[in-house]
Amino acid sequence: MFHSDESGHAVAQSRIVARYLGWGRATLVALVLGGVGIASGLSSWWGGGIVLFAVAVDIGLWWARRRVKGLLSPELANAALDSVPALFFVLDQSGSIQYWNTRFAELSDIDSFQFYGQRLYNFFADADRQTVVVAVTRALTRGSSTVEARLAIEDGRQIPMLLTGIRVNLGGTYRLVGVGQDISARKEAEAQLREQEEKYRLLAENVTDVVTHLDPATNLRYVSPSVEPLLGYAPEELTGRRALDLVHPDDRADCVQAVRAAHEEGRRPRPEFRVRTKNEGYLWVESVGKFLPRENGRDDLIITTRDISTRKAREADLMQARDAAEDARKEAERARQDAEKANRLKSAFLANMSHEIRTPLTSVIGFSEVLEEELEEDHLRFARLIRQSSTRLKGVLDSVLRLSKLEVGVVEFDPEEIDLAAEVERTVDLLQPQAEEKDLALRVDIPETLPIYLDPGATGRILDNLVGNAIRYTPHGGTVQIRLQRDEDHIRLQVDDTGDGIDPELMPDLFEPFVQAAEDERRSDGSGLGLAITKRLVEGMDGDIEVDSELDSGTCFTVHLTHDCMVSSNGSVEPEGGG
Repeated sequence: MFHSDESGHAVAQSRIVARYLGWGRATLVALVLGGVGIASGLSSWWGGGIVLFAVAVDIGLWWARRRVKGLLSPELANAALDSVPALFFVLDQSGSIQYWNTRFAELSDIDSFQFYGQRLYNFFADADRQTVVVAVTRALTRGSSTVEARLAIEDGRQIPMLLTGIRVNLGGTYRLVGVGQDISARKEAEAQLREQEEKYRLLAENVTDVVTHLDPATNLRYVSPSVEPLLGYAPEELTGRRALDLVHPDDRADCVQAVRAAHEEGRRPRPEFRVRTKNEGYLWVESVGKFLPRENGRDDLIITTRDISTRKAREADLMQARDAAEDARKEAERARQDAEKANRLKSAFLANMSHEIRTPLTSVIGFSEVLEEELEEDHLRFARLIRQSSTRLKGVLDSVLRLSKLEVGVVEFDPEEIDLAAEVERTVDLLQPQAEEKDLALRVDIPETLPIYLDPGATGRILDNLVGNAIRYTPHGGTVQIRLQRDEDHIRLQVDDTGDGIDPELMPDLFEPFVQAAEDERRSDGSGLGLAITKRLVEGMDGDIEVDSELDSGTCFTVHLTHDCMVSSNGSVEPEGGG
């Protein structure tokens, strides 16, 4: 597999080794020649790892089959297992350990009697347990599986393992025969490789950095050629000059303080500052220094410097964007507060005006009713029109007043246990005459009883509004159906009609006040407030409402209400019996 020279280092290797390790042949030679000898490094990985692992798997399968057939005595079987320098285990179909070898117990540092019946994943690091569970499941269902996971030791150590499991039919029952190989050496080699790669990567990335050597007086004793493309100076133009003279005057004190503090604390200085270019401009740079002790007790300083102007520009843009976003947020907050204040004032005004108009209007209705009783037939029609128009106007004012109270938050919900099914029946009985006038089929699909804690007044208005709207906007001969269903975590109320549907352009604002289609405004006596009130009542009882509509096909309103909660007086919800 490997060909070595007299020193024991590899100079060539077969394609098989390269294929199994997943590296190029040249890479393997370079790594081994770089200090990883065959005797202590890759040879132990290959010869003592992968090949040995395959042998251990074969021994495990041989043991399992011979043991089931009774061809091995218990003593010989256990001796065979204990001779395997790897973990060995047999799992039943639930993933529980049935057999194991002493190597498993030794590595885990756990008494052998604690293994039986335990799930395999219990012996691995918390972060790898799900990986082990998935691998065991895959092996039991698909036939085999291989995975890496860390074995958790009692003293807190974790050993990386390569686990392979194979499903085997033992005596008519499927078992998982598994072997685990310690891959610590491989992981260490991989870590060393990554470290080397990181070093070379940093070296490759830093070739454009400027390297300078400063004496204790900060005079430049050496400047690398990479300074010219960065600052425009030739190295000889800067050699012998005082380094601080190139630093922006506003940054000099910070640079001196950064170097002094780093020297006192025994760490490397890492200042960021502006340095003058040959064309009299300034460039943002970052310098990383290393102190070099001298015999006189004063240290020289080796510095690598790189351009960070792009990063600084991005930071400035980010800061500017952050400031702009904060200003926009504050402005939006002010606008929101102004809008809320205006909305409260509007609602308060509407409530006050509605109340002021409603009081005399009630008197007008009363007087019209008296006139209906006393007037002659010729004038009776006018009195009746006065009463009907006044009653309709009073209904609009009542709706405005109710909506205003909901918007300013002065409505208090008073929940009590009600039978929602009975409330639906009440609504249907109340509105049945209106449905019959239009020859509508008013159907219900509800349980016999459905107790729930809700405000009865709010619940009744929700039902009246939804069912009333469905009857109002469904043409003659149509159908209105009310469904009530208890789901897992909520109660669903649906009111479905076969009306003309709702214009899609109206859908986004459907639950806003005074929203009606032009055709609806002409043919109905609605105020455009019913759905706005309904939505706020539903949300006030911790519910939600949605609508699904299609032109010429009909509309379905769905209300979701929680069924295991009480609604507090401010509209929030509390578990029944809670504080």
